[in-house]
Amino acid sequence: MSYSQPVYEFGHFRLHTAEQVLFCAGKPLRLTLKAFAVLRILVENSGHLVTKDELMRQVWPDAYVEEGNLAQAISALRRALGESHQNRRDHEYIETVARRGYRFIAVVNMQHWTSLENLTAANDNDLQKRISTLLRLQINPAGPEKNRFEEGYTEREEAHHLYMRGRYYWAKYTVEGLNKGIDHFRLAIKIDPDYALAYAGLTDCYYRLSNIHLPPGNAVPKGTAAVIKALQRDDALAEAHALLGLIRIFYDHEWPVAESEFKKEIELAPDSALPYNRYGWALGMLGRFDEAITQISRALDLEPRSSEGRVGLGIFFHLAGRYNAAIAQAHLALALQPESFPAHVLLGIAHLQQSRLAEAVAEVQKVATLAG
Repeated sequence: MSYSQPVYEFGHFRLHTAEQVLFCAGKPLRLTLKAFAVLRILVENSGHLVTKDELMRQVWPDAYVEEGNLAQAISALRRALGESHQNRRDHEYIETVARRGYRFIAVVNMQHWTSLENLTAANDNDLQKRISTLLRLQINPAGPEKNRFEEGYTEREEAHHLYMRGRYYWAKYTVEGLNKGIDHFRLAIKIDPDYALAYAGLTDCYYRLSNIHLPPGNAVPKGTAAVIKALQRDDALAEAHALLGLIRIFYDHEWPVAESEFKKEIELAPDSALPYNRYGWALGMLGRFDEAITQISRALDLEPRSSEGRVGLGIFFHLAGRYNAAIAQAHLALALQPESFPAHVLLGIAHLQQSRLAEAVAEVQKVATLAG
């Protein structure tokens, strides 16, 4: 069988759409199917902005996903393309358009190529070996040559669904929600014991429980054990480094170790809001409020519809004595997530500092209703 499909060339790279292969100087690179799909859409729309919503709609058409999934895919592509994570001005392929999406900015040439079946029938023995290697990687992604960009994820759809449900319950921040999140993450791990993201989800739940609902001595050791398992399975998982950083500073009181974890996560996922958000929290809890506000504001530039980010920014405005700014952020958070009880807590304590006792009591009563 012979057919022709577009092949896109840019720099030292060649993108074969039919076979879902990205070559660099003739050698196949290993990408997840989702990362490849993001790259293909960007390349096919070279020079034009592709919004985050459009990318998520096309790449994950039948699943509920967070922007973090897209950010992880973009980070994997940047690593594959050799772009600098330290200086965004060095990006020669993928441009980030703040708050909106991404644009492929390299010059792209399009040609047509025959199918993989005809490629492997060619006399180029070296090419045949490369294609065969790539197919082994696709067929057996859990083998010893497993792509490091895939390790945080899972090929098991049921495990992924359980993970996303766990994140849904985790976002509620209530005891019931966090315990349901733990149940879902554990079920995901039972299906796929190497699912690094599910271990990170477990840690996230235990960390939140230790903040409000459980003694840290009960919750934190469980969270620490889970995040270590996540990093054992994928040392490039940015959110696992973020969680370990939070544990190292707040419970182990090891700031140099914690800061190295936060910087590691920013290096791994520079286009994700999460690293800046959690680094900001660490700085803020050290009393470095201006630096915290800068980092969390940077996170909100990347993910402006984050209710949690708005609450975090508001908390550090509050701690810095900027109560009106804190109240404004709490209202923005509630506009995004009306049942966010941390936003009501923030409103209550900010009103209290302004001696607006009736408003403060009303907000605390809402918290009791939402969080039990």
